[in-house]
Amino acid sequence: MRPLPLAGGGLGLLDRLPRRVSVLGGFSVGTGSAPPSIPACRLIAFVALTGQPVARGHVAFSLWPDASEEHARRSLRTALWAVRQCDPQLLAADDASVWAPSPIWLDLRTCGHDVAALVEWDTSDLSAAVDRYALSLLPGWYDDWLVLPRQRWDHARMHALELISEELLGRGAHAPAVDAASAAVAIEPMRETSRIALMRALIAEGNLAQALAERRSLNHLLRSELGIESSVLVDEYLTSAVDGHALRPLGSQGMEQRRGRPVAHAAVS
Repeated sequence: MRPLPLAGGGLGLLDRLPRRVSVLGGFSVGTGSAPPSIPACRLIAFVALTGQPVARGHVAFSLWPDASEEHARRSLRTALWAVRQCDPQLLAADDASVWAPSPIWLDLRTCGHDVAALVEWDTSDLSAAVDRYALSLLPGWYDDWLVLPRQRWDHARMHALELISEELLGRGAHAPAVDAASAAVAIEPMRETSRIALMRALIAEGNLAQALAERRSLNHLLRSELGIESSVLVDEYLTSAVDGHALRPLGSQGMEQRRGRPVAHAAVS
């Protein structure tokens, strides 16, 4: 099988421009027209998230895990043909691998900022970032190969949302801080650090009763799902608030140590 696109023609200036692929909140590809098939969309997303050439066999078996080897490879050929009709330079393939010959602009990577950079943003930019970090990775897609990238993205965005909430709280922007922490809790309701961030923001806003309700909700969820209670850290923050003591930064070592951690990309392994 000869490579796609055809070898020997080279890449013109337009062909070298980044291809825009979005995977947060849904899938889209900025080629001017949508790929004509769902398998083509999944192939583009798989290669874009991988970020490097991928063995044909690995692509075929990842995207069509329940098919026979012959059927999976045939389905891959069909999907590659469909992608080529959309944009001949979006993906390339030979007998061994599939790759992106032109740069791909992936929205997920634009959210992969160093966490330390977030604290330098304007308050309005931090508030806008909450909407981006609240987006799920390819919602409605249930492919097995997405499990690990989705877990990585969820962990990265919860961490970022907690930091955004803490930073907004420090600037006196209580309502946006509540929004950021609430978005983190929505991703994983049993994550204690997200609940603490939300309770801190609610308390700063003057809503102690609502913060107590969050603690009850967390304990109920932990008991019903895991048969355990929340950690002492949760009660420590609430007790400090009730007693009128100043709350120390979130986390046993404070937020400063968190700010140096990079937000990981959700690459396919």
